[in-house]
Amino acid sequence: MSKLVVHYKYPEESFIEVGQAAFIFPVDHPNCSNTTLAKTTTVLRYDRATGEFETLNTVYVPVK
Repeated sequence: MSKLVVHYKYPEESFIEVGQAAFIFPVDHPNCSNTTLAKTTTVLRYDRATGEFETLNTVYVPVK
């Protein structure tokens, strides 16, 4: 089963760290309003170079 891919904007005062939840502004998540800050489940993988990160069910890709 492939994971849902969601694009996000990243608040500058926040940070993403493996093992912690991330706080992001989702752009196209089907299960939230996409208008407010959202908390993800635990981050399993994070690529600092691309900004892409993965949780149990979702891959998050930053909006460029």
